[in-house]
Amino acid sequence: MSDSTPDDDAVTEAITVPLAKPAPSPRAPEPPPAVPPAPPVADSSASPEVGDSSSTAGGPDATGRELAVPTRGQHDIGGASPAHRRREDPRRWWMKAAAVALCALLGLSLAAQLRRNEKDGALAGARQEDLVRILDELDSREQRLRSEIAELQERRRTLSSAAEGSQTVQEDLERRSEELGILAGTIPAEGAGLRLTFRPGSSALSAELILDAVEELRGAGAEAMQMGGRTGSPVRIVAATAFLDTEDDHLLVGNHDLSGPYTLLAIGDPETMRAALAIPGGVVDSVEDAGGKLQIDTPNPVTVSATLSPATPRYAEPVD
Repeated sequence: MSDSTPDDDAVTEAITVPLAKPAPSPRAPEPPPAVPPAPPVADSSASPEVGDSSSTAGGPDATGRELAVPTRGQHDIGGASPAHRRREDPRRWWMKAAAVALCALLGLSLAAQLRRNEKDGALAGARQEDLVRILDELDSREQRLRSEIAELQERRRTLSSAAEGSQTVQEDLERRSEELGILAGTIPAEGAGLRLTFRPGSSALSAELILDAVEELRGAGAEAMQMGGRTGSPVRIVAATAFLDTEDDHLLVGNHDLSGPYTLLAIGDPETMRAALAIPGGVVDSVEDAGGKLQIDTPNPVTVSATLSPATPRYAEPVD
């Protein structure tokens, strides 16, 4: 084999060289792995509320993964959507309106109950004698109204009967004219009734107090009244009579100046009118509270002599 030729050596070298493994080239050292920064510690006092996307900041967590940041358009956790809130608004409004209406009705019912209790308490605190007088007064009024109804019904039957003729009609018209004259104060009247004497105390009696007495008597069935004083002529009292106080502690009654003591005459049922004046808190108590005294007498008969001139209507005309 030592006798090989140069050509054989060249062929052997050509085959051997490509099969040789190349030596590894030196490589640059790899940089150390980057350590992610630690996440900031959240302050519990200033932590944003759940669902507030404007105050939540995104970033990597402890493992280096990116945290999902909720956007402003997402819904709040656990809250209702805007569409759901819009659906609930009408129901809430109706519930509030119903609550207000119920409170108002409850207040009205309580106020009515309190007023009834006050009225019932006033009667419950009255004495037995006072209650008896009130009942007697109501019974007398009922009897008087029933008698008036019966009289009017009888008059209607008489007028509708053709057999009575014009004489009955004439008599009825005359009687009716007298009744209207007494009520209007154009003719004198007499009958059973009361005489009231008002005596002022240290202070004068007001016109309002005298007017209360007149209204109480009228409500108890007084048909004719007149009032006089120590000075001044008596005055017939009708529905249009005015009562005023004067600067010298007198009373101006129907344009007549009267001074105390005052005398009030009333024709009607004496017992009914006396009971009406003696009701607790009524005229008698009011006069005593004002420092005056009220004396009630029952003369027989009571004469009301003062009259008024019939007024001529300026605008009213009778209807055919």
